[in-house]
Amino acid sequence: MTLDGLWKTLSILALISGTAFAGPTLEFHADADGFAGGPVRFTVEGDLAKADVLALTDDNGRTVGYAQKDGDEFVALAPSLKRNETVSYALSVAKDAPNRVELTQNDDHTIDVTIDGTLFTSYHYAPDLRKPFLYPVLLEGKYRMTRGYPMEDFEGEPKDHIHHKSWWVAYGEVNGSDFWGESEKSNATQRTDEIAEVISGPVFGRLHAKNSWVGDEKKEVSEERVYTFYAGEGPDRLTDMKVTFTATDGDAVFHDTKEGGICSFRLNPKIDEKHGNG
Repeated sequence: MTLDGLWKTLSILALISGTAFAGPTLEFHADADGFAGGPVRFTVEGDLAKADVLALTDDNGRTVGYAQKDGDEFVALAPSLKRNETVSYALSVAKDAPNRVELTQNDDHTIDVTIDGTLFTSYHYAPDLRKPFLYPVLLEGKYRMTRGYPMEDFEGEPKDHIHHKSWWVAYGEVNGSDFWGESEKSNATQRTDEIAEVISGPVFGRLHAKNSWVGDEKKEVSEERVYTFYAGEGPDRLTDMKVTFTATDGDAVFHDTKEGGICSFRLNPKIDEKHGNG
């Protein structure tokens, strides 16, 4: 078994046999700091490697989780562990694993992301938008983490910076074009060329979008955006976001500006420090 990118406080001890379990066993160990829980990656060999989903079973024969295939690796959600705690799970091919993370692509150029049946967020990429964004961003399906304006109007919310759309990707200046603001002085747009991948699964769901950043005169750079949404313990949400730029149409110069981007998040004012709620 090989390991990749594991949390500092967590170790996958071994993929072993000959324990209390009849077959291969996955063993997690937390160090003196404990572990809050989260996704980990591992590889297996033999028949297990051919499966799309593996079941994790405790010593009572109860299925406590799953490991979902991602390329040549599997991704599992390690549980929260106390300091120096070790847990072991038997691994087997899953016969019926529910999709805890469900992505639904709609006709109105949105993609809904639900976790355990509750809406977490929606990806908006309609052709008339200057840039794609995620909205709303919810905890427990009801607590808004980002500002509603300009998508929705909520009492008491500031209505500044119309380009601050919840959770978005932007940059102040690429080859002289402004991909941050949305003023009439610039027509710079992030155009969605393709939704390359929409995946649902028992451990994670994934959205992969291919975009072109088109400036006032020409395309400036190609961009690929990958969101991986994880299921987890309790109401907490964890998302990996990967943004890749490729200079496909000549040099792409990202100038120094005060609007850096790349991952941008406009908080709901009810939970920010400025309003005494941080």
